[in-house]
Amino acid sequence: MWIEIIFLVIFSIGIVGLITSRAVDTHIEIDSSAEQVWRVLTDFQAYAEWNPFIVAISGPVEAGNKIFVTIKLPVGMKMDFKLLLQQLNTSREMIWVGTTIARNILDGRHYFVIESISDNKVKFSQGESYRGVLLYFCWPFIQWSVARSFSEMNDALKQRAEHDSLYEKRKAAGVV
Repeated sequence: MWIEIIFLVIFSIGIVGLITSRAVDTHIEIDSSAEQVWRVLTDFQAYAEWNPFIVAISGPVEAGNKIFVTIKLPVGMKMDFKLLLQQLNTSREMIWVGTTIARNILDGRHYFVIESISDNKVKFSQGESYRGVLLYFCWPFIQWSVARSFSEMNDALKQRAEHDSLYEKRKAAGVV
């Protein structure tokens, strides 16, 4: 009797994960142009130089293409993903989607959005929505580790874009 009840509870939690979603959303202001932030964000080859979260990424930066991503979580664990670059709006938005193990087990939709505040200031948003059978079993770990990793990446992106922006201004002024 107890085994059936436990199975029913686990099954119900899995079904709820299939029909609902949870999201992690982060934001940061960056003192740089949208174009400069976009250049840093889409320069996949340079990610290993500055990005503490996405430590490797490869593939063509074009909507509809597969990309390969390696992430490093705060606990030191690395994970590899083959993702679909679903949407690309130059200097504004990049979205990729992927699955863990198999479809509907734990699926994610990751987004990056760049919103201009002024000529040299943007609001950068990064987040991911999740759904799937394992969602509510994994959610405490996802919520803690992914939010922390996104914030670390946002800080690193800010530092990189602002440094590159300052360098470009100094170069244009003939100081470098």
